[in-house]
Amino acid sequence: MLGATLVAGAVFELQTVIDGLPVWATIVLLVAAEAGMAWLALTWSAREGWDGRHRMALAGGALLTYTWHAFLSNPVVPSSPVLDLVSHVVFGLAALALLLVAVQRVKSKV
Repeated sequence: MLGATLVAGAVFELQTVIDGLPVWATIVLLVAAEAGMAWLALTWSAREGWDGRHRMALAGGALLTYTWHAFLSNPVVPSSPVLDLVSHVVFGLAALALLLVAVQRVKSKV
């Protein structure tokens, strides 16, 4: 589940940094990534044994996607390259810490 979420997130996020991609191709990629992930999540969640670990994998994949994508994004507010990098690293570490806390909570309930 985590791997599928990361792949769908990569397709969703990488299309924003690829220059020269026709609009129709971007739309097809976005719809395919979103529809495919929705189908997988709905199909897998209907199976017996679906629990908090699987929901955690979905949320964790989305969180990690936005974490790595921050390093490819241009800053919203003008800043130095060093400040931009430091802010991404701090955000990434905070996201990982949040994810680890959530994983521990899910493990304690299993």
